[in-house]
Amino acid sequence: LLDAHLVTLLTRRSCVPEMFVCSWLRDLWIQDCDYEALGELVGFNIDDLHQLQLPVKLPKGAATVLYVRIRSICEELQTNKNMTHSALLRALFPHKSASSDKHT
Repeated sequence: LLDAHLVTLLTRRSCVPEMFVCSWLRDLWIQDCDYEALGELVGFNIDDLHQLQLPVKLPKGAATVLYVRIRSICEELQTNKNMTHSALLRALFPHKSASSDKHT
């Protein structure tokens, strides 16, 4: 079964997927600022940062995809709070589980 604390968090009426995404983006921004400060302290140059893939560059639409997936997880858990990890993945990605079933 999924972690009870996580299920409670994601099924509360106050659960707002937008807040998860905003918090995640904020944490990425803070991490980038920390890396930038560390780079100045250590003496990273632009090539070093590029090699380290900093600052973090998200693919276009990543925040939207994350939002939609979190919303879908919340909706699935509203219908069944006792889901297993595999049941949740099958519900969220039915086309992938159908194709993996063909290979077993």
